[in-house]
Amino acid sequence: SSYHLLVNEWRFPLLRGRTGLDSLPFYFNDLHGAVFVDSGLVLDTESNFDLNQHFGLGLGAELRLDVEVLFGFSLNLRVGYAYGLGPQGGHQMYFFLAPPP
Repeated sequence: SSYHLLVNEWRFPLLRGRTGLDSLPFYFNDLHGAVFVDSGLVLDTESNFDLNQHFGLGLGAELRLDVEVLFGFSLNLRVGYAYGLGPQGGHQMYFFLAPPP
């Protein structure tokens, strides 16, 4: 068994916040957008190869905001929409909150 994954992403700045003392306890860094295309191929040795069953493709877009809270606790906020193409695909909205990568 094996899998192959290709992730393409285009990021672009929307707004440079970089405000400080007047926005306490939050410090807003940058707001950016991203558009992405993900594709994957899964191969196993137990079945015949059928491209519809083994290949997946997804499209999506995100808004990303980098924030510092209380002088040094960094957060990365993301809200996005993704759509999977094909018979198993569908619409998906999501929210992501984590330390920056």
